[in-house]
Amino acid sequence: MSYPVKIVYFGTPNPAMEILDALIESNHEIVAVITQPDKRRGRGNKLLPTPVKKRALDAGITVYEPTNKVELSDTVLKLKADVGVVVAYGRILPVNILEHFKFGCINVHYSLLPKYRGAAPVERAILEGEKLTGVSIMKMDEGLDTGEVFASRQVDIGAKTNTESLFKSLNSIGIDLLGLVLGDLDSQSPYPQVGEPSYAQKLGPDDFYFDSTSTTNELDLKVRAGSLVKGAWTFFNNERLRVLSISVSKEGSNYSLEPGMITKRGEITLNDGVLVIEEIQAPGKAAMKFSAWANGVGVDNFPIKIDN
Repeated sequence: MSYPVKIVYFGTPNPAMEILDALIESNHEIVAVITQPDKRRGRGNKLLPTPVKKRALDAGITVYEPTNKVELSDTVLKLKADVGVVVAYGRILPVNILEHFKFGCINVHYSLLPKYRGAAPVERAILEGEKLTGVSIMKMDEGLDTGEVFASRQVDIGAKTNTESLFKSLNSIGIDLLGLVLGDLDSQSPYPQVGEPSYAQKLGPDDFYFDSTSTTNELDLKVRAGSLVKGAWTFFNNERLRVLSISVSKEGSNYSLEPGMITKRGEITLNDGVLVIEEIQAPGKAAMKFSAWANGVGVDNFPIKIDN
């Protein structure tokens, strides 16, 4: 039988904020929110709160920002709640916290476990060219995403799906599944993960780099997987040039320019064909249409060649 529970919520980035928002609107009580400390971000290097902190404070919820494991444990073990809900918190929870709540800690994980355990399951699924992924509601244990699963559901990855749109699809389903699990914790029994595990390690800048030796498929995947971190990037005139969106070239793979060349229309020749750059970002500049950037470079200077 469904009934409200008291929750301590652990989360940090925008996707976690969306799930927090749904819990705020539910009949459950959020006792406190645990998030990462404020960080300096943006051009002005201002100290800014995490998206989860901002939403929690707007809703009048108490927020804690422990800076280390000792402080984390000291904070959480003083809180009284039925369950911990963890969504992209960014820190491994020690056993004493996992065992502190009556129903333990439940994690919303963005993959079909045991596939893509780890820090970047959404981005890795796109980078690997997967056609589907999903959401798993997991009972957390000491391992890295090795706990038993309450429920899971798959989501298709389409040809235009990027990290931003995939997170929205996954959260829509994750909110629904989490609601079902939280509403019936007394009677639900999680089941062991089945299958060959794989790991989605944290991504770095090198994962989104491309040059003239890259294929059209590689660039497409890197642009879509990098939609939340300013796309794929390469070097032009010894500076980083970011490619934020692309489309298929009508010229196809028979285009005559050598790999690494970009025309004034944004057509970039790669190892196996041609794509069209639609949106771009130069160092110190805002994102812009390729045509606007080309005008700044000087259309008479095209075709240009990216650095290898």
